[in-house]
Amino acid sequence: MIKSALRFRTPWLPVLALLLLALRAFAQVPQDMTFTGRLVDNLGNPLASPVNLELRVFDTDMGGTALYTEEHNGTALDTTGGFSVQLGLGTSPVGTFDAALFSDVDRWLEVVVGVDVLTPRQIIGSVPWALIAQQVEPWDGSTTPRFEDCGDSTVADHQTGLQWEKKMGTVGTTIICETAGCPDPHDVNNLYDWSDNIPESDGAAFTDFLARLNGEFDPDAGTGCFAGHCDWELPKISELQTILIGPEAAPGQATTCSPAQRPCIDPGFAMIGGPTASSFYWSASELAGNPLGAWLGLFDGGGVGPGSKSGVDAFVRAVRAGSCQ
Repeated sequence: MIKSALRFRTPWLPVLALLLLALRAFAQVPQDMTFTGRLVDNLGNPLASPVNLELRVFDTDMGGTALYTEEHNGTALDTTGGFSVQLGLGTSPVGTFDAALFSDVDRWLEVVVGVDVLTPRQIIGSVPWALIAQQVEPWDGSTTPRFEDCGDSTVADHQTGLQWEKKMGTVGTTIICETAGCPDPHDVNNLYDWSDNIPESDGAAFTDFLARLNGEFDPDAGTGCFAGHCDWELPKISELQTILIGPEAAPGQATTCSPAQRPCIDPGFAMIGGPTASSFYWSASELAGNPLGAWLGLFDGGGVGPGSKSGVDAFVRAVRAGSCQ
């Protein structure tokens, strides 16, 4: 249960939430894309139809200038807040929506509902279900498992180029590491805060958890860095979403994470990645325009949500760019 796994000291930060899959960009794309999501308020209640949407394409997950924008005024929502529009076929376009826009670098989609800018931006692509596939099909026609056990307590994701920390132990009684100290950073039951002095990233997630993995907690101990790497980080929310399933598998399909399936983690990753708590995990992504909060991955039901940096103790899993050695 959430209340037994997390300690709340201040309320959740209210936001308008857009629930959808995080997608990857590809070099070859069609001249329009189906964009599907679900709009709810901060209590999870579906928004009323219709709404005015503005879609903006960026080459960065935060800041920068939009490369392309278009409007979808009067977009209809179903009873769950769901909608479907064609990116590339909107009105009042600014910029050019073509293959050159989607080069061999990532692109992010920012959604504006009325005057509300939704965060975080979502990494976009032309194949909506790529991130829930259990196999990656390389260009040579062979089949390679997406996830690989590196044999050093890490897991490599060949689809995203990320290397993840395995968690250890059995999900059970939680430990609040900012007060108790957690000498085993890989224990699945460890809870950390994001910040002690907002907005700095000086909470136990950084000063205890990451410091231990990167050999900085006690440099004189000579213990080295986890799995031979000293560049472990908290994942960006877009990276955390690559192993998170839910809340919807695809347009018109049922939720991918029922109560019986929780925690809401990719089943291929779960087979080799160690235990995952059915609860909230910190990301490194701060809330745009709000220094008090950061994004959480919701492994208790799917999707993402905002949390107070110093008001929530949550679980963590480290990541780095890399693969098995």
